[in-house]
Amino acid sequence: MKSIPRSNKRMASKGQPEPPVGGIPPQRSAAWFRVVMRVLMFPVMFLDLLAQSVIQKLAPPPYRIKGGCLQRGNCCHYILMEWDPIMDRWPWIGGFWMWWYTQIHGFYVHSFDMEDIDGSVARVMGCRHLQRDGRCGSYRLRPAICRQWPRIEYTSKPYLLKGCGYKAVPRSAQAHDLERKIRDEALQRVRENLGLASEKNEQTVVAQEMKKLTDLSALQDSGRKKQTVVAQEESSESVLSNGKKE
Repeated sequence: MKSIPRSNKRMASKGQPEPPVGGIPPQRSAAWFRVVMRVLMFPVMFLDLLAQSVIQKLAPPPYRIKGGCLQRGNCCHYILMEWDPIMDRWPWIGGFWMWWYTQIHGFYVHSFDMEDIDGSVARVMGCRHLQRDGRCGSYRLRPAICRQWPRIEYTSKPYLLKGCGYKAVPRSAQAHDLERKIRDEALQRVRENLGLASEKNEQTVVAQEMKKLTDLSALQDSGRKKQTVVAQEESSESVLSNGKKE
């Protein structure tokens, strides 16, 4: 990202994330204005979610979601909002996006974000409406990203936070093929980052590393043999020396 600085810190694996540096910033928009804007946008959001639901009924995705919410609040502390490169190309789009989710929906930005292996970046945000008992203080007017959690995609496995009460269950063999494809693509990206353009090159590098280990092991064995020989010679000289004294 360019327009909004980010750190390289990773998400905490346990407990709640630390609040942003300087604390959670206050909302500048009036409460009545936030409610009016969310009510006006509700029909648009409802129609969009309804259309997505119909599409998933007609063409089921490779995974389905089972389980239920445990009200732990992890998904409210770690709201992953994808930051598209277009928001850096046209900063006013990113600025409006940030204003909408922070001033209207009540989110706030953490001091770190996530970067996937493919280079995509997601802003990590928290929500002011999360209550101490794990429930939402603005449940009826919650945004689409909250209503769709956990989100089901057609080209990737659903992302679930640790401790979440939901789980992704493969619907058919298509899901297993998708997992294999994702794993192969991730492995290929790792190979490219390491300069391994093909599996043949990878095998060559592995063979070279194995040869180094073999040579090192042989060198260590040779050293041990020399130490054994020296010890035997010293022992023989000691026995001969004792025999001469007698």
